[in-house]
Amino acid sequence: MISLIQWYKLHFTTPVHVGERGVESVNKFIPSTTIWSALLNSMLQLGIIDPKTDPKNLFRVNTPSPIINGEAMFWVYGLDIVLYDKAVSLLHSPKLSDPLRAFDRVNNILKNTVLASTNLLKHDLSKCSLDVEEYGGEASTELKLQCNGEVYYFNEFDGVGYVITSKEESKKIHKKILEIDKRPKNVIDRITGSATPYHLPATIYHTPLLLGVEVLNENLSIRDVEASMNLLSDLGIGGERTYGFGKFKYERVKLEIHDSIDGNYIVVQGLYYPGINALQKILSKNTLYNIRIHGYRSGFTGLIRRPVFVLTEGSIIPINCYNDGIVIVDQRYGDRIVRSFDPITYKIKI
Repeated sequence: MISLIQWYKLHFTTPVHVGERGVESVNKFIPSTTIWSALLNSMLQLGIIDPKTDPKNLFRVNTPSPIINGEAMFWVYGLDIVLYDKAVSLLHSPKLSDPLRAFDRVNNILKNTVLASTNLLKHDLSKCSLDVEEYGGEASTELKLQCNGEVYYFNEFDGVGYVITSKEESKKIHKKILEIDKRPKNVIDRITGSATPYHLPATIYHTPLLLGVEVLNENLSIRDVEASMNLLSDLGIGGERTYGFGKFKYERVKLEIHDSIDGNYIVVQGLYYPGINALQKILSKNTLYNIRIHGYRSGFTGLIRRPVFVLTEGSIIPINCYNDGIVIVDQRYGDRIVRSFDPITYKIKI
């Protein structure tokens, strides 16, 4: 059982802009690195921690996940591989009119599943089974996952992908977790006086997000975290805060998440990087992952960002290969940029 994490429900009251690569791109969700750095900066502003404090082993966070129909979710990737044998067995199902087409649909659903109910963490996925129902002729396929007498439902949400819920009614509500709003803006060339128009994307959330903060340092308290959250909620998180972006309200959540006691894999809940040598060893094993380039140094126009190849939230790592992620401190040009690639994790058995 994960018991050392304080959970918060975030209600964003204004759009959020967390830039991706390119001026007209945006992250749909707020990366764990952004949350961590924003909280750390708030702690520095409030004098909770000293600027000379080693930022390692202070606290961990996750990439906040949507709360759907009151149900907490965790990030997961690679279920098309984890449940491949279960999907293949559907080819021999006598109740399917076209087993091959059904297999293709099921594989596509599994491949595009990005979130699952935290209730699923307690199960051994190798002992679960898939069940498919066709309706509307062959036009649609409903997929269910059955684990130890419990039924989980695959529901598609616009702009996000498939989500595994333990409540069947979830497919009838909150079909839109978020939307991307594009706002016209101009870049002014101060030398020539010319203007270049572009559209600034921002994320509007229609569901609350679940943030976990795991305190690792005995000199840091939940009260300190919440003082930082108060400041951050007023200032906003992400870019374009002068336009009022990124503001939110939060509340504590009493939540117990039971992951697998004898889990043989770790599923990371934020951007993860254990260092180049450890990463190379992890990727040579049975790891299920998405990988992205993260330019971890930001803030000044014209300065080259140092790229880090990180595993994204939901990546699944063999437990015997897992190492804690690292915190990178960059003090080039006289300033101090800090990024943590050590997110909250769960154990899972597959």
